[in-house]
Amino acid sequence: MVAADPAGTMAATVASLARAAGVSEPTVVRFCRSLGYEGFADLRLALNRADAVAEGAAPPRPPG
Repeated sequence: MVAADPAGTMAATVASLARAAGVSEPTVVRFCRSLGYEGFADLRLALNRADAVAEGAAPPRPPG
């Protein structure tokens, strides 16, 4: 679902994504962690960054 609709995932909540996928909310969080993110919020941020880069924006610089 994430790959098929990244924009929808960015707009989703854990609960709405879990409902749409037919899984539990903890399963969504475990999925995010299996991809190397700390949780759903980090996955959404990564999708947002990837979308911005795809649109030609410079990638964000790490703090520090």
